[in-house]
This record gives sequence, structure tokens and C-alpha cells, in this order.
Amino acid sequence: MKAEKMGFNKMNVPCAACFFRMKTALARINTDDEIAEEVYRIIGGKPVDDIHVVHERKARYVDEKKCTGCGECAEKCPVLVSSEYNTGLAEEKAISRRYLQAVPSAFAIRKDGRSPCRAACPAEQRAQGYIAVISEKRFEDAYRTIVRENPFPSVCGRVCKHYCEEECTRGRVDEPVSIMKLKQFVSDWVYANNVTITEKNITFEEETGVKGIKPVAIIGSGPAGLAAARDLAQMGHRVTVFESLPFAGGMMRVGVPLFRLPWKRLDWDIENILDGNIELKTNTRIESIHKLFEEGFGAVFIATGAHKRKKLPIPGSDLPQVLIGTEMLRSIALSKEISLGKNVLVLGGGNVAMDVARTALREDAESVKIACLESREKLPADPWKVSSGEKEDITILPSKSFLEIVSTEGRLEGVRCIDIFSKDSMRTGARKSRKSKVQNAY
Repeated sequence: MKAEKMGFNKMNVPCAACFFRMKTALARINTDDEIAEEVYRIIGGKPVDDIHVVHERKARYVDEKKCTGCGECAEKCPVLVSSEYNTGLAEEKAISRRYLQAVPSAFAIRKDGRSPCRAACPAEQRAQGYIAVISEKRFEDAYRTIVRENPFPSVCGRVCKHYCEEECTRGRVDEPVSIMKLKQFVSDWVYANNVTITEKNITFEEETGVKGIKPVAIIGSGPAGLAAARDLAQMGHRVTVFESLPFAGGMMRVGVPLFRLPWKRLDWDIENILDGNIELKTNTRIESIHKLFEEGFGAVFIATGAHKRKKLPIPGSDLPQVLIGTEMLRSIALSKEISLGKNVLVLGGGNVAMDVARTALREDAESVKIACLESREKLPADPWKVSSGEKEDITILPSKSFLEIVSTEGRLEGVRCIDIFSKDSMRTGARKSRKSKVQNAY
């Protein structure tokens, strides 16, 4: 049973509570075991001093050794929950002291399950935390909350699949909370107001000054490499990041168009990471892992990314005019000359295909079409990206499967396709497929 449920509350504590509290305090002093505030069962004995306390300990999510019990955390906490010790008749902050005379006096965080948005996020970002802080217009604190778990708020506020919104409980009522846009808003606010926030002045639970640890080499400065560099630096490691390109960012830099992710915002996120005493060496290609160990590195983390793609296994895919979408975006980001022609056909209906198509228009293509296997209603690309593409006069040719890329004397003519029909259309007597050709695609 819990001592707090013996007929008293925080404001009215009987003598019995003090008696049990003194016993638990003495046990805490005289033994190595920590006595929890949650008393599970009390076994009385004769004489009265012969009392045994059976207890279970719940996670506090607060370091007792560092907590002074000042209560400042509760003042700043934006989350209210029903008070367990007042049978739900009152509210208290999600972080609080269990009761006024609790032993120990450290605060504890109450967690009721796991939020669906966090469970859906690959980075396990606690979106509900920074959204609650945003609601109080504490934008700098919200930014600090975000970067504890995600070092790329400016990037993820613009380029993110936002699975969290798909699982948002609010969507059962009307619409999900715009979690991604809120992240973008906070990062833009901090950027616009010139708030200086670097890894050095953000408080983390970290171990610094660790002796005898060899430096760590990280190959690649994409999201995985830079995130690992930040985490290792916080643990006290000396980190060096090697990048073969002239600048850091990886696929964030060369795989995302500028109209979706401005480089100045990407650079800002990267600078905040590198301010944590991380060395970056660009234009440095690593050919031998063994050589890094010979140079004194104690560990190597390989984060080279996925820059290469395969072409479709159909005739004509090896023609020089047939480009891979990610390689096209990379060439444009690196300011390499690339000839697209006046008419462009993009094969695929995902987000990358939409980026490639919209980029082609900005590279002076006059006509851009997208042909994809999926139906118009089941395009894998985000609906808002599809809508943006259509507003820019991009034509979508759905339900196409590709047979071959047609050429005449090395000159690209078009793509021969098969029209795909859904099961519903087949029930009406339509054929499963029929051959067609997308004329004048290039």
C-alpha cells in the first residue's frame, strides 16, 4: 500500500506518516539499498521497531544525485496532469515532488505510456514536449528541447516524412497537429532573432573530461555522420569528420533541391553541431580504414550514405540521355554542367521523382511529365508535393509500367509502356494491360 493513501494528503499529514518516513530514512542511511517513495507492503512486528518495508521502485527520469529539490523544473514544466495523490481531484505538473515530506526530496517525472507520435518517429523525437513549450510562446526553450534529440531542426522542419502526424491522436478528431511545420517555425524564429545556441551552451546529460579515450574518425558528413559526431563529442570523445565533397551535409546537400532546403539553413544546423569541438575535413577521401587506425584513431564510424542508384533493367536504360534522378540532383548541387533538353520524362511517382521533375522545370525544361506505376489516387509522393508539381504544370501519367526506352540512331524518342488497370476496372470487363507509347516524351 502507499503511505499517501492512509487517510491523508499533502496538506494534512498524520503522525503515522512521519513514523514510517523516519524508518525509511534510517534504512536509506544505514543500507546501500535505495528506499523508494512507493511503499508496496508494510509488515508490522513486535516490538514496534521490528518493521519490515517491502517496496518497489519506479523510474524517476531524474538524477537524484543532481536534483536539489529547488522546484524550478516544475515552474517551467508546461504539462499538467491529474494529481495521483489527490485522487484526480486536482492537477499538478508532470514533474513534481511526490509529496512535501518525500524521502528523498528529489523530483520525479510522471509518464503515462508512450505517445504515438514519438513511437512513429524514427528518431524518437518527443514532439509533445516541444509543442507544449511552443504553446507557452517559449520558442527558445522549444528549440533547445528539439535539439536534444534532433540536431537538424531546420532540415527536418522542411524535409521530413513526418510519420508522427500520421499517428497523431488529434487526427481522430479533425486534423493532426502540424508537427513538422511547428519545428520549422521554431528553428526559423531562432535563426531570425539571432539567438546564439550551440552545443556548448545546451545542457546535456553527458560525461566530459574522460581520460584515456582515443579519438574517433567518422567517414561521411551526412545526417548519420554528423549526428554520431555530436553524440560522441558530448560523451567526451575527440571527433574528426572526413568528407570527400567540398562541403558537409551529404544527401541533405546534394539530394534535396534548394527550393525545398535553403543551404543557409542547412549550414546553420551544421555549424551548431561543429561548434561542439568537432573537426571537419572536407575534400578528403578515405581509401583505407587501416590507415586511420595507424594514425591513432581508436574507432571508425562509416557513414558514407546511399548516393548510388540502379537503373531500370529495361532496354535503352544505358543511353547517355537517361539519367538517374539522385545523380541529376547531385550534379546540379555541385554546379556541374547537365543537359536535360526541352522535354523531360521522369519515371516514378515518389518524393524524389517530384523533386527531380520540379528541379527540371527550374533548369529551363519546357515540358515535364511524370510516369509512374501507381494510380493517381495511390501516388507514394506526399499529396502536397503532388499538388505543388501540378500547379507548376507538371503532367502526371499514372498506372504505367515501363517496357523499354525507345531511341533512333542514338536519339531518344520516348518510353514504351503498359497501361495498368486496377481490379475494380477489371471487374467491368477491361483488359489487364495494353501496350502503349508515351510519344514525344523527350
